[in-house]
Parts: sequence; C-alpha cells; structure tokens
Amino acid sequence: MNFINKIIVSEYRFKYFIFSAVSGILLALSFQKINFFWLAWIAFIPLIYCILKNNFLNSVLYSFIAGFVFNFIAAYWMLPFLLNNAGAVKDSLIVSFCAWLYLSLYFVVWAVCVNFIKKYFHTMTVVLFASCFWVILEFIRTYIFTGLPWNLIGYSQTSFLHIIQFADITGVYGLSFAVILINMLLCYFICSGLKKYFFYAVFIFVFLLSYGFWRIGFFPQGAVQEITVAVAQPNIAQYKKWDRHYKDNIIKNLYSSSEFFKKPDIDLLVYPETVLPRRLEEDEEIQKLVHEISSNAVLT
Repeated sequence: MNFINKIIVSEYRFKYFIFSAVSGILLALSFQKINFFWLAWIAFIPLIYCILKNNFLNSVLYSFIAGFVFNFIAAYWMLPFLLNNAGAVKDSLIVSFCAWLYLSLYFVVWAVCVNFIKKYFHTMTVVLFASCFWVILEFIRTYIFTGLPWNLIGYSQTSFLHIIQFADITGVYGLSFAVILINMLLCYFICSGLKKYFFYAVFIFVFLLSYGFWRIGFFPQGAVQEITVAVAQPNIAQYKKWDRHYKDNIIKNLYSSSEFFKKPDIDLLVYPETVLPRRLEEDEEIQKLVHEISSNAVLT
C-alpha cells in the first residue's frame, strides 16, 4: 500500500509518467472508432498538470509521452495501410514510427511554451495563450510539408451535434480552442481550488451548447426532402494512382462512372477521396476531366 501511495499520491515522479500516458489514452478514445467524444473535454488535464508541476525538461518528456501514446493509438491505421500497399515490414514500421514521432513533437512544442510562460504571466493569460497556441500549431500542421491535418482536436466532437454547430463560425480550429480552453480552466481549478475557474469553464461550455441549440432551431423540423445519391467506386489500387502508366485507364474509368450524372433520378454523385491520378492544379487533362464531369452535373 505504501508503494502504491508513493506512485499515485506522493511526489514520486513516476506518477507523472502515468498522468501523461493517461492523457494520450483519453484523447485517443475521444476519436473514432471508440468515439467517447466527451473525454476530449478532460483528456488534457493530466498532461497540463504535469506541465504546471514540472520544469522545462520534464515537460518535454511528459508531453512527448502523451503525444506519442495519442498518435500511436489514433493513427494506428498507418502501419497496416503501409504494410498492405508496400509490403515491406521494416520500411512500414520506420515510416509509421517517424510519423507518430513527428506528430508528437507538436505536443512537445506546445508544452514547452506553456511551461515557459506560466512563470511570468497571470493565470488567465496562460490559459488563453495555451488555447491560441494549440490552434496555431494545428494550423501549421495542416499546411506545412503538404499538410497532415489528422486528428485535430476539434474533430473529436463530430458526433456532438450541438457543440459542432459553432464550427460554422470558427471552423474546426474554434472547437480545438474551446476544448483546450476548458481543459486548462478545469486543471487550474483542480490545482488551485478556486471555483471561478470551474465557473468559467461551465459558462463557456453552456454558451457553446446554447448556440448549438439556437442554430439547430433554424433547420426545418417537418418533413425532410429526400434526394438520391450515387456512390461511384472506381476501385483503383492506391499505387496505380501515382503511376503514369495507369493514368489513361483511370481517366477512362472516371469518364465511365460519370455516366451516372445523365440519369435524371440522381441528385448527387460521390467519388472517393484521392480519386484523381494527378494533382488537379498541375495537369490540364485532369482539369478537363473535372470540368466535363461538372458540366454534366449542371446540365442534367
């Protein structure tokens, strides 16, 4: 019992390893496929506690643990995807590990900056900075090196219908801001015991919910007009899309599937993600393909 007490309760440092790993696990569980979206609103609390209670170097370590655990679980699909398409076990492991490592570094950068400013600024300044800086990092990650916009924190709320209504104003980044903001406030409430931080968090959450209820009220509550949707699945192996030898066959396949547009009872045709064999902005033939398919959609 004394050993357990040292780990969980006392200043024994091992507890911070547990807290940081728990943050990563809770955050991962808030995303699909588990989809416990409500966990995102408390998932960062253990990690923030580690950052506030430790020095610069320890913050680096604990934030890296949280980030790596989160990305390892949430982006687990990278490994089977690479194994299925590349077939090289060693290379797939290396690429997957590097991706998880890279994504974890954003946690580290965020934690380091929060740990630094906590010494010089008022609590609410730290809270607002942490929330804004997280959003800045998500924005950078979305676009730098062609972009890796996977598992932005706001995406965890896709099943929370009333909360995601706020995205029509701020986009996913506003939701990420709100999640980090409330986590920061709740952590300061736990650490300081000051009820005002708890009330701030509740007020923000209620405000977001209220906006969601108000916004949903604009949608008609009566009968919903039905539409007919067709899903075109060319079923093209991923490696073929980047091989020039298959380009003509892929384009022919896409032209063939576009015939669905000519059916009068089809209101919407859906193609898979990354269906085009080349970048749209770099290939005139692909641009012609998209233009002609779109023209069919407009004319019929």
